[in-house]
Amino acid sequence: MLQTSIPTLPQPYFGIRLRTIRQNRGISQAQLTGPGMSAAYLSRLESGSRPPTDRAVAYLCEKLDLPLSSFQAEPADRTAETLAMVVSGSDTEDATRMLLDTVRQGAPTHPALRWQSLWMLAENQRKSGARQDQQRTLQSLTELSDQIEHPHLQVRARIQLARCQRTTGDVPTAHRMATEAYALATEHQLSRGDLTRALLVLISVEAETGRLVEAVDHTDQVLRLADELPVALRAESFWTAGSIRIRQGRHADAAALLEQAMDLLGAGNEELVLWMRLRLAAASLYLRMDPRRTDQAERRLREAAPAVELLSLPVHQQEFLTLQAHLAFHQDDHPAARELCERLGDHPEHLSFRDRVRHLMLRNQLRILNGERDAAIRELEQLAQQAQDAANIDLASEVWRSLAVTLAQAERSA
Repeated sequence: MLQTSIPTLPQPYFGIRLRTIRQNRGISQAQLTGPGMSAAYLSRLESGSRPPTDRAVAYLCEKLDLPLSSFQAEPADRTAETLAMVVSGSDTEDATRMLLDTVRQGAPTHPALRWQSLWMLAENQRKSGARQDQQRTLQSLTELSDQIEHPHLQVRARIQLARCQRTTGDVPTAHRMATEAYALATEHQLSRGDLTRALLVLISVEAETGRLVEAVDHTDQVLRLADELPVALRAESFWTAGSIRIRQGRHADAAALLEQAMDLLGAGNEELVLWMRLRLAAASLYLRMDPRRTDQAERRLREAAPAVELLSLPVHQQEFLTLQAHLAFHQDDHPAARELCERLGDHPEHLSFRDRVRHLMLRNQLRILNGERDAAIRELEQLAQQAQDAANIDLASEVWRSLAVTLAQAERSA
């Protein structure tokens, strides 16, 4: 067996790389042992507790049919170059392609660089509305975080995965990820920012699964932290707290929190996406208040319109159209609501699970008022069941309420 001096990866990265290769090939540790490689030594190599010798590296490369360069540090430089190009560029499509190429080439020698590649790839997939691809990328990111065993990375990966799963309608798994993120942030006494982000996604999922008591307790915790948070995160905290206050029936408090959130970010703020999303969220929440504040919803949509056009992201454009349709419906402009719904079609691919259900709910409300009662009722019942099956109790209740209100409205108009 050839012994060559090799500039191998330091531990624990050598162990992570070795374990990843072995597991990807479906090889057990026992299958790698032999003369010069005991099971105990192999286990210590993979755990990162023992540095590899040149002889051990040569042995493993021979058994795994790998070139000696597989455990060298140089390939990480190419990954770093790719990340530098992505960070300095502005084309989302090109960035996604480069990152995908980097990830598909196999794990870079330095796990932290692979982690960053996956993080940026997931963000680009989110912007383009490729939610299923984003979820798969975030699952890989979470697994890698656990291999690296870095609490900050473990928490941040879980927060993003929980947000994505909530968006796609996988609420039970989102709740598990958010709970784990919050537990890790608390256990390792991470920064207020990491703790708050974990709490925000946990609150949202708790509300959707009907855990309102827990959501209120965590909302109070977030508000206690708010004064010490960066401006953007404080605004997001007020936004989330406002949505919980509406569910509690505390509409005046909800409105005050929403206005506080929007006042924190001026129109020229560099956080343009958050500035726009706050206004879309405010419009949605104003339309869910009792009584509805259609004037405030219309005002916030009017403010958001230039940013939606400027950013030109399909996900925001579809959210904007959906909210315009709901606003028109609640202003009794049913022809405009129908026209906007038709523009979105039956399956607007960029909407979240919740927004997609709300869009289809509105279409069937319009059908009931147009005399297509039986077919529309059946579809609304199916939508409520879909939300129930996804453990989204809050959304299922909203569908049932809309059905009851629309049927009563149709009876009055008959």
